Amino acid sequence: MAKKESKSLLKLVLPVVVLIFGVLAIAMMAMNFVGINTVTTDTNSILGAQVTTTNGLLVAINGFAAAFGGEGILEWYVVVEEPILSVSMDVNGNVVIMVAFILVVVGAILPLVTIALKNKMANKLMYLLSALALIAGAIIFFLSATIVKDSLAQEIADASNGVFELNLDETPITLGVGAIISGIAAILGGLASGAGVVKAQ
Repeated sequence: MAKKESKSLLKLVLPVVVLIFGVLAIAMMAMNFVGINTVTTDTNSILGAQVTTTNGLLVAINGFAAAFGGEGILEWYVVVEEPILSVSMDVNGNVVIMVAFILVVVGAILPLVTIALKNKMANKLMYLLSALALIAGAIIFFLSATIVKDSLAQEIADASNGVFELNLDETPITLGVGAIISGIAAILGGLASGAGVVKAQ
């Protein structure tokens, strides 16, 4: 009897755990997803006074803008601590990142279907598809900087009216905290779905 109750509880809890990781992965797309940060701050002594100089380029794009299009931030610092150029830049959506978003949403929802299904093989299939979708979405999240590289160079040039013609081989695009947390959450959701493949009833 206790074993049956334990299996019944697992059938309810596991889909909710996967859903929570999926929702976390999607929510973190609202944070800085990809960008460029070459901003450096130096303090030098000039005629006995401490002078702070800030130089570099800052570009920040959230995950929803990277996937569906929207606005990013471009700031250019030259000597002073405030940017001499601070503009919103138009970001074109990227189909591959949009696919990752869809994969994570589908992967998070599929295990909920197992609550209603009585067929063990169908439940295993739902969990397997969920695990594959979540892990594929996570891989794309981790590759986002490479995926947006070419389009980002043009978007920066357009936003700065041609001031920045970046060689992105020399100016690295980095993953933001949003992409990293989204990828980790999606992998954890995928692992939870993988456990569902083994434990499905």
